[in-house]
Amino acid sequence: MIGRKITYKDTLNSTNNYVANLVRENKIEHGTVILAGSQIAGKGQRGAVWDSEPLKNISLSAFLNHVNLSVNNSFLLTQAISLAVFDFLNEFDSNFKIKWPNDILWNNSKIAGILIETQLEKGKFSELLIKNSIVGLGINVNQEKFGDYNALSLKSILKKELVIQDLVLKLIDKLNVRFNELEAFQFKKIKRDYLANLWLFEKESLFKEEEIIFKGTITGIDEIGRLVVQNLDSKEVKAYQNKEIVFVERNGF
Repeated sequence: MIGRKITYKDTLNSTNNYVANLVRENKIEHGTVILAGSQIAGKGQRGAVWDSEPLKNISLSAFLNHVNLSVNNSFLLTQAISLAVFDFLNEFDSNFKIKWPNDILWNNSKIAGILIETQLEKGKFSELLIKNSIVGLGINVNQEKFGDYNALSLKSILKKELVIQDLVLKLIDKLNVRFNELEAFQFKKIKRDYLANLWLFEKESLFKEEEIIFKGTITGIDEIGRLVVQNLDSKEVKAYQNKEIVFVERNGF
């Protein structure tokens, strides 16, 4: 169960790094959540920094042991966690979407980010399996200024301040629901729900591949988590890894 043990720290460099150190020392149990009031060097995707003001947002990491997924199915974990955060936020407003692979947007502005770091091991038939995962979540709650970032918070949307401790418990409940689906092999449901709430899915938009900008439509996600896009000019359908394609226009046409 996620959240059976919750540890609060006033200040950490990174909740993911803190959990990783506990894993190396074999001092953490499955489902443990580390919550930080402040992160000095919060981690985003591919080395980016998660900018968060102290005591104003949710910054946590959860340790998941024996995830029981092959590497080829690892994107299911990303989908399940993204859906849990989406489910949590969707109770406040209906304008949230999941931006592939795992950001959460409200009317095209970022409100939450996810960083999942995994360790692998060989299974019985030499298949690579996910041994454990560290799931880092950052959700903007009461912060109001974000510099040059296109971001906002729940306070910006709801026009009121929220109690972070109460929100964390609700978020953990949603994480457990989706992780239970994963453990019950409800893969089709997870994939279906992810696509149903995917930003710009089946909408004409502008994309950039290397130096080429083209009109395209997201048609799906393949088995290893690549974004499948059809070029509307050439009619070519191609699957992209993260950072191989860029969304140029947030609002499509």
